[in-house]
Amino acid sequence: MHFSKDNPLQKFISILLFALFFQFCILAMPAWAAVSPTITAQPAAQAAEVGQSASFSVTAVGTGTLSYQWQKNGVPISGSTGATLNIPDVQGVNSGSYSAVVSDSAGNSVTSNAATLTVIDITSLSSITASSIAVDSSGKIYVVDTGTGTNTIKRMDADGTNIVTLGSGIVSPVAIAVDGSGKIYVADAGTNTIKRMDADGTNIVTLASGFSIDSGVANPCSVAVDSSGKIYVEVAGDGTIKRMDADGTNIVTLVSGFYNIAGVAVDSNGRIYFLDKNDNTIKRTNADGTNIVTLASGFSMPIGIALDSSGRIYVADPFNNAILRMDADGTNIVTLGSGYSIPYGVAVDSSGNIYVADNSAIKKIQTIYGVTYNSNGSDGGSVPTDVKNYVYGQNVTVLGNTGNLVKTGYTFAGWSTATTGSAISYQSGDTFTMGEDTVTLYAQWNPVKTLVNITTPAAITGVANGTAKTASALGLPSTVTMVTDRGNVQANVIWNVDSCAYAPSSTTAQAFTISGTVTLPAGVVNTNNVPLTTSISVSVNAVQTSAYALTITAGSGGTITEGSSGNYAAGDIISLAATADSNYSFNGWTSSNGGTFADSNRAATTFTMPAGATTLTAAFTYNGASGGSGSGGSSGSSSGGSSVSSGGTTVTGSVVDGTTGANVSNLTGTVTTDSNGNYTVSLPAAQTVTLQQPDGTVSPLSDLTKVSYVSAGGSSISVSADGTVDFSSLVKGTDNQYKITYDLGNGQTVTLGTLEVTVSSSGTVSLKCTLIDPYGIITDAATGKPIAGAKVTLYYADTERNKTNGKTPDTVVTLPGIDGIKPNNNQNPQTSDALGAYGFMVFPNTDYYIAASKDGYETYTSPTISVGQELVHWDFKMSTPVTGVRRLAGQSQVDTALAIAKANYTGTLSNVVLATADNYPDALAGSVLAYKLNAPILLVGSSEADQEKVLDYLKANLAPTENVYILGGTAVVSADMEDQIKAEGFSQITRLGGTDLYDTCSKIADQLQVKSGTPIVLAYGGNYPDALSISSIAAENQYPILLVQKDGISDVIKSEIATIKPSKVFIIGGEGVISSAVESQVEQITSLDKSNIIRIAGQDRYATSLAVTQYFNLAGQSICVATGNNFPDALAGSVYAANHNTSIILADGSLSDQVVNYLKGKKLTGATIFGGETVVSQGIEQQLGQLIGN
Repeated sequence: MHFSKDNPLQKFISILLFALFFQFCILAMPAWAAVSPTITAQPAAQAAEVGQSASFSVTAVGTGTLSYQWQKNGVPISGSTGATLNIPDVQGVNSGSYSAVVSDSAGNSVTSNAATLTVIDITSLSSITASSIAVDSSGKIYVVDTGTGTNTIKRMDADGTNIVTLGSGIVSPVAIAVDGSGKIYVADAGTNTIKRMDADGTNIVTLASGFSIDSGVANPCSVAVDSSGKIYVEVAGDGTIKRMDADGTNIVTLVSGFYNIAGVAVDSNGRIYFLDKNDNTIKRTNADGTNIVTLASGFSMPIGIALDSSGRIYVADPFNNAILRMDADGTNIVTLGSGYSIPYGVAVDSSGNIYVADNSAIKKIQTIYGVTYNSNGSDGGSVPTDVKNYVYGQNVTVLGNTGNLVKTGYTFAGWSTATTGSAISYQSGDTFTMGEDTVTLYAQWNPVKTLVNITTPAAITGVANGTAKTASALGLPSTVTMVTDRGNVQANVIWNVDSCAYAPSSTTAQAFTISGTVTLPAGVVNTNNVPLTTSISVSVNAVQTSAYALTITAGSGGTITEGSSGNYAAGDIISLAATADSNYSFNGWTSSNGGTFADSNRAATTFTMPAGATTLTAAFTYNGASGGSGSGGSSGSSSGGSSVSSGGTTVTGSVVDGTTGANVSNLTGTVTTDSNGNYTVSLPAAQTVTLQQPDGTVSPLSDLTKVSYVSAGGSSISVSADGTVDFSSLVKGTDNQYKITYDLGNGQTVTLGTLEVTVSSSGTVSLKCTLIDPYGIITDAATGKPIAGAKVTLYYADTERNKTNGKTPDTVVTLPGIDGIKPNNNQNPQTSDALGAYGFMVFPNTDYYIAASKDGYETYTSPTISVGQELVHWDFKMSTPVTGVRRLAGQSQVDTALAIAKANYTGTLSNVVLATADNYPDALAGSVLAYKLNAPILLVGSSEADQEKVLDYLKANLAPTENVYILGGTAVVSADMEDQIKAEGFSQITRLGGTDLYDTCSKIADQLQVKSGTPIVLAYGGNYPDALSISSIAAENQYPILLVQKDGISDVIKSEIATIKPSKVFIIGGEGVISSAVESQVEQITSLDKSNIIRIAGQDRYATSLAVTQYFNLAGQSICVATGNNFPDALAGSVYAANHNTSIILADGSLSDQVVNYLKGKKLTGATIFGGETVVSQGIEQQLGQLIGN
């Protein structure tokens, strides 16, 4: 069929075919070619007062019918499926971020921008009419009161009470600002000046004047202060913004040409914000006044401006009767409430509370938050509802599973801030501090576990005889391990101690079994019917009779033929016999420490052991060589031709405790001389290697074959087969020093101690040897009692010295076995004994660290322990873990110190350290001493009430026979206070006070009795922050803190440094507080290489505090925080921090980003704040809470 082009039928068919083709194309269009809806109007951020309504709307276009799903914080809101979301009765739980998902019928969707709903509460604090308002770090409010006819400055508490008038003599104040230390700055239009005063209105000084124009109009209209103390002034008359130093000097004009400006603020980067009433805008400029930009417009004569800690801007817009908030770039403008009447001023505190100077009222705007609970996948029950509204910093109590949520195959395990429980977890009744956002707590579900068996706990051995018949005294574990199909869990056990066979009154060794009943934990089922019982084996030692070292030795000319050196109990009877050599005769027995011989003149006799270490010596008389002249000790000739003195002379000496100087046992030697007048001294080697045992007794080292004596010249003397050592060729008038060394194998020796053999010019021989103390003691930081059963492991430290010597960092050290080194002959790892003792005799010239663990205690990791040639032992303390944020505070500095002491120590104390609460110098070095003494630092105030509090603590916690140490002279802790302490029955009082702070510091260092070579810390004596920053670190390491001047070291401190001979010197603070001249003096005194004089510093006290913390990086899993604006809280807390193996961060208004980043890396389990919220803010507490567990 033929169609012409004009045929109507042909046209109709063509149109029909095209329509069908187009419909086919639409149906066949691929999914990727579909067009999503487009949002043409986004929801806007807003604020609503509690109880008012709020709504969010979104406008969108797209294909077909559009559907909507509103979300809050990314979670769909049930039933909210329209273009507008209405919230009729706004409460704290509604605070959050809202967005809408818009979808078309084809399934394509788009999500709107998020819009924040800020819930607020506005309260009126006072009816004062004010033109300017400011708030300090403690929350006190300052206003310029314009309602009295004459402008005045008033201060009130954070709740509007206790209103006082300040600044008598200021003519006409128009604007006010407050700096970080509480000082007040006033723009006085009546005198065209800027004035400054203290927080109480006193000490008014004029910083700058002349702020007027030719007509005489007063023009300083606004004032602000930045964090460095620089002052900014708006001068309305000449349209400028000026900046000056804190003392009013160096005035420079930053901005000019704006003749109708009002309100100025400065952010943490130094950028300046101001209000321009000419064009009703907010403008911002760089710190040098360049690059002026307009951030926002549309106001009506804006006057007041403020910034919060995050940089958000707040504006008082009086003729729109509004308070506005916006982001730092001028976007996201939100109106904060309504009902204002020409508001002129606005201020923000560190907690985010907003204060408004309204026309006839001072108002406070608080952001309101809520807590919501999410079932997190439950299949039954309902979530609890918290109807309370919260403000920042308020405590929240976590609700329980009141709606009986259930989930098949799981048990309810509490709540968490994340769905997986990987954030912060809570149980019913726990509390946390509300932050700056509404909190959602998600139900946590643990899979149900099936019990397979119960692991029998390891046997307990070595229990001291007479231990009480209780589970805790016997050291029974409180939990046992259950093996389940989903891993191991711990289950509580109750031990049936009363029914076991143990008899505490028996003095013999006992072995017995104790049965226990196990409680099935929540989340574990026992479908296998495993008996819920267990048992544990326990062995108790027999009564340990105190044993004392007995050394039996023979002088020259004979041998001991009966009787053995060793440890004996007092009253033991030892049979003795001595045999004289040829040409000698027996000349009697002597004892160095009492005891009783049956007959000391008989070669064969018995000896009754005294209660103390003793040396018995058999003496012999030389009778002359065969054919020689008679008796009486006349000399004859020897085969070598030298004449020999008659028989030898017995000489005694001492084994001395190197720390206390006490004589702990005796040395007995024989001295002979040859014809040349040279002396030979023979000693039993066992006497010279005397070990201090953990129980206070002494005993010789068992294996003497590896012991040598090295002279100052490097000559080595070995022990003879008979156990003696001979020091020969000694001449009169010499002091002969020998290092006592032990061969560890592979050519490595360690120095155990020293032996000194002195021959006077008259020929008198004296002997002195140092006691060997290889044992470290582990104690409970809170009780001071030894910790038994701690697993102690020695590792190679990650140091350049170790790497250079081929040691692999963080690997366990393999040590040689040494008989007699308790508790297990030098093996690694080892377990501390009943006295808390452990002992490693290690390789020299190596760096180590120790890790220790025990149930109920935080794992301890030591700092790096550097070992040279001499033996090193490391005492340390273990603490129970700190979890969550803990604030230790009182109404005053004295009360805070007492609160710290009570939290730090439990039970009766042996020592207490007292320092003044009123000034810092004498107290700064006290932390190291207090830690050594296991003593709290209490602060003594000047008032009778404060002193009575300290006396009450002493009476409750310290026996009258124990020790009180007072730091400083009577000018800082009065003689009257000392008399009061004595009147309460305390007689052991030691005052460590010198002629000045440096002398006092030296006396405290002397009290530490540190070994030669101990590193020291130098800190500036003219201020407190740097010494406090290192106080806990120095305490744990027992590094004396010595105070110095900026440009020099006092003579008494120079002498102290020279005496200690430190191997390292740490200088805390930059050259602005301790100059390079001090470094040079240290080099001269110590002859140390510069690499061992280490300066740790930051730009200010807070940065220095962080630098110190980072350098030493103690391993404790908690942190301590104190104000850097005063000394008492950090001083009192220094020992607490040391006991928890952590440092003190000094803080101001908030934790810096650098501090936060450092603490994130530590993976904190807890934190402790020293002081109340006026010194360490709620904001810091909230920051710490967010860091814990993350």
